[in-house]
Amino acid sequence: MPEELSCSADANVCKISNYMEMANTHTNPIFINGQIFKARALMKEVVEELGMDCMNATTFEQDANDTFVKMGPDEAFNIQLEENPSTGYAWEMTIPDGLILVNDKFIPPHISYDIVGAGGTHVWSFRTSDPGIYNIRAVYKRSWEQQCIDDKTFELTITVE
Repeated sequence: MPEELSCSADANVCKISNYMEMANTHTNPIFINGQIFKARALMKEVVEELGMDCMNATTFEQDANDTFVKMGPDEAFNIQLEENPSTGYAWEMTIPDGLILVNDKFIPPHISYDIVGAGGTHVWSFRTSDPGIYNIRAVYKRSWEQQCIDDKTFELTITVE
């Protein structure tokens, strides 16, 4: 999501968080499903207000490394990679001109959000723009170290037609 939200979107995000927390702390499946249903309905409102639908976008994970994908113009997609910044390691991504970075966010695991040093997921949300071939590259490394030959990498080539 963008850094700056409208008051209504910000309030809805807080409500979504509360619903998900309530669902996570109860054992009654009917109550849990009700909380998730409420959260999902508010998520749709926030997505509509922001004018972006990243929830239904194609998501590429580590298994999509070194692949080629065809997409249309103005199409949304996500890249989602595991990351543990508490160890100093983070993904350094090179994004070519022609792809629009909509969001860049680290998401800690909801189950162990209070555990120091727990890893999580880094999610980048994009939108395609002009036709062309775009190569997204990322390396998982410590920012103060030089890239090593055995560093973990991710590469995805997007052809926008």
